[in-house]
Amino acid sequence: MKHIILFVATWLPLAIMTQESYIKSYDFGTAEYVYQIALYKNRLFINTATWCGVECSFLAEIDPLGNILWRAEVPDIDIAQGTMVIVNDTITVTGNNDPLNNAFRMAHFTLNGVKLGTTVEIEHPTRKYTRMFQLTTKYLNNRFMVCGTGKIGTDRESLVYVVSRDGVIDTLISLMLASKQSVVWDSYIDNQGRLTTFHWIEEDDSDINYRKIYKFNATFDTVWTYRTEDNWHNYAFPRGCELQDGRTILVIGHPIDGYNLHSVRAINPDGTTDWQYDYEWYGSRIRDIYRIKTLKNGDIMGSGSYSELAEDPRIEIAPWLFRMSPEGELLWERAYYEYDSAIESSRIGTILDFAELDNGDIIAVGNVWYDDDDMLIMRVDSNGCLDPGDCHEVITVDITTGTQDLSEVTDRMRVFPNPSSEFLYFGIDASGLLPVDYTIVDIHGSKLQDGRLDSAISNVNVANLPNGMYFLYVYEGGKLYGVQKFVKVNE
Repeated sequence: MKHIILFVATWLPLAIMTQESYIKSYDFGTAEYVYQIALYKNRLFINTATWCGVECSFLAEIDPLGNILWRAEVPDIDIAQGTMVIVNDTITVTGNNDPLNNAFRMAHFTLNGVKLGTTVEIEHPTRKYTRMFQLTTKYLNNRFMVCGTGKIGTDRESLVYVVSRDGVIDTLISLMLASKQSVVWDSYIDNQGRLTTFHWIEEDDSDINYRKIYKFNATFDTVWTYRTEDNWHNYAFPRGCELQDGRTILVIGHPIDGYNLHSVRAINPDGTTDWQYDYEWYGSRIRDIYRIKTLKNGDIMGSGSYSELAEDPRIEIAPWLFRMSPEGELLWERAYYEYDSAIESSRIGTILDFAELDNGDIIAVGNVWYDDDDMLIMRVDSNGCLDPGDCHEVITVDITTGTQDLSEVTDRMRVFPNPSSEFLYFGIDASGLLPVDYTIVDIHGSKLQDGRLDSAISNVNVANLPNGMYFLYVYEGGKLYGVQKFVKVNE
């Protein structure tokens, strides 16, 4: 692991506990991007894309402090940014059948990373596509909506496959043939239970380049569409979300420079534009938006990369978050300028997804470049701050490096009984390391209890903890030795 860039403890009100903020990166020996993070039953799951001889992927669970609890390889699926769905205590992963790219694939896993059954191919029996690319998946009415694109003849076509858990196609929605681009880049289920899809449409040798949004009812009839104006230099990925009052948010190219500066547009239910936020154009400042979501209080948050090429320090592709009000007011933006003093250079990185915790903190994921692209996991408060007392538009942090891979420490200790009502016992394999220190942390990352243990089998009184899930960390000489989850219940 390339170790903590910044680790800040701040006191939470009305309780004796701390909240942790951090940026961490993990090197698994090849380029690896954390494409997606999902919060399910107070547990955090991520998927990553990497190279295993062909394009492949991994699933993992992380704790609130960014440590990897388990990691499972998905060797036969090339995932993309929004292709993990968690429902009914099952993680479903979809993606391309790289290197053939003539079908989509689907596999299912338990919440502990154990594969259920075999990987299935999703291929239409008569309508055959090549160069297929799958980008987003949603779940509705016991069906998965697998969205992407495929090439048929010389043209591309936007595709939505409605499939069962076994990958059997119930409905094929094929939309808008185009000579260059016809791709479903994003999708969500709106507050009326309708599938909403975001499309990039572009023709070769013309100025036709626009974005289109479709809404489908329960029988997958089209009930609403929206089309942007043509803009030949619009290269923004059409990501979107929905405000609480039904307005649709769309990422779109900036009217002056759509290549490197993205805008945010709010669309009314009648298809008119309510507002559009255009970042001020400097010529040297770049903002690429790769994910946008609605937060619990109705605000909008987006993530991606930020560059400022004409200022000191020169920032080239830094991880970036921003927050807007529902009416289009920019509340804040933060670029995390990762400076490595050992090489006197910044690190390139991107935030590809994020999740909001119950206390308002944000856990964000993506990639950062060392010798190759490594996994990036970071946690900030609701204002995007690593340190609330020292928080600016550009947050400069120094990088130190280490070699510990925390994915290897989960099997070094065991806890029992689990669930526990009063005393939690745990055993340590290497008694020669004693004494060790322990810390108990809740699902929000708040430290609730700590102490020192002198024997290989020890117990801790957890009777005063509220019912719920917790994490037990054991440290030897200040270095993390092991981490285990446990559940506290009443007898």
